[in-house]
Amino acid sequence: MSALFKTIVTGSDGHRGRAAAALAQALASATGARLLLVGVEYELPLPLIETYAEARATLENELRELRDEFAPDATTKVAVDASPAHALRRIASEEHADLIVVGSMHRGRLQRFTSADRAMQVLHGAPCAVAVAPDHLPCRSTLEQIGVGLDGTPESGVALDIALQLAQRSGGALRLLAVGSDVYPGSVNLVAGSSYADIYEQVVAGRVHVAREEIERALQHCADLGVPAIGDVQIGNPARELTALSAHCDLMVLGSRRWGPVRRLALGSTAEQVVRDASCPVLVPPRHAVKEHEDEQRASDAEVIL
Repeated sequence: MSALFKTIVTGSDGHRGRAAAALAQALASATGARLLLVGVEYELPLPLIETYAEARATLENELRELRDEFAPDATTKVAVDASPAHALRRIASEEHADLIVVGSMHRGRLQRFTSADRAMQVLHGAPCAVAVAPDHLPCRSTLEQIGVGLDGTPESGVALDIALQLAQRSGGALRLLAVGSDVYPGSVNLVAGSSYADIYEQVVAGRVHVAREEIERALQHCADLGVPAIGDVQIGNPARELTALSAHCDLMVLGSRRWGPVRRLALGSTAEQVVRDASCPVLVPPRHAVKEHEDEQRASDAEVIL
């Protein structure tokens, strides 16, 4: 089995990053990846040269303490940058990392929409997969329950593939969820009545039918690989239902949806809302992983035909 992650980068500014470091260690242990713990020294004008030396020494000490407590397999590195998000993306590119694990500040609902979070800055435009481990959540040292959101798209297929490999390596189990969205705006000219109700019920019923088929296929795939899994179908708001599932998981894996720059990660509205509100860390693969996944599927199908 090929390596899932070869190099994982996680970061801290000396005050944040405990949950991210713990998750990065768990993922590195499960996959055999090299783990790099990056401390970001702010590139800001300071009054005296001695101040720079003191700040760097403090950061290096805090970084070692974080490593010793949460990521003993990590190598530490200090990066100088005005933006922690930019520093992590840059280091990930230089180190050819497969995954960035980043912490996220806990805010109230209003602040989530009005304040920039460096986790989102890393997510949008990252050159590789990104996992977000909010600082206020318990530190995850195991991957016993891995949640996956399925919607029949190639992106969710990549998410399932990653979750399966993590479960195989960690001895964990999967919790699969497909949501039949109950949102049907219809026509702005359609007057509410029996015809609207009939159309609405048909649309939702069709979505639920597709969701059930998707879960059945995924459960069969898990069984074929010997990975324990349970599946569920819900009707409602996909982001809300996936967020509810996250309360029972050590990690959620979701596919990226919105088109972004080539070979960069881009989130759709559902994935972004889950990342912000989830009760566990969330891992999102990059867009280019979809093509790689499809190429592997075609190669596998060709071998079967031959």
